[in-house]
Amino acid sequence: MSTPPPAVERLLDLTGLVAIVTGAGGTIGAGVAQRLQEAGAFVVAHRRDLGDVERDAAAICAAAVESFGRLDILVNNAGIQPVAPLESIGNDELTEMLSASRR
Repeated sequence: MSTPPPAVERLLDLTGLVAIVTGAGGTIGAGVAQRLQEAGAFVVAHRRDLGDVERDAAAICAAAVESFGRLDILVNNAGIQPVAPLESIGNDELTEMLSASRR
């Protein structure tokens, strides 16, 4: 049985800071975005289905600044990781893994 994580407010105070989290549609990114928000930050969450991180980076940053007046934190979490032993990952999968955050 695992112990739940400590309350964020006991660990970190990010009140009023503004964060962008890329890859926030996935489990890790969503968890990071949630914990930043629990710590008091305003969070702009980017999901892969909403746009290309590389192409839209300037617009994502501009949206954060326009909405909140500043940008303090960037969590660049976008990307993929195939669930397979490393030696079984072929060139196509490796190319996809390395270019996934550019979509």
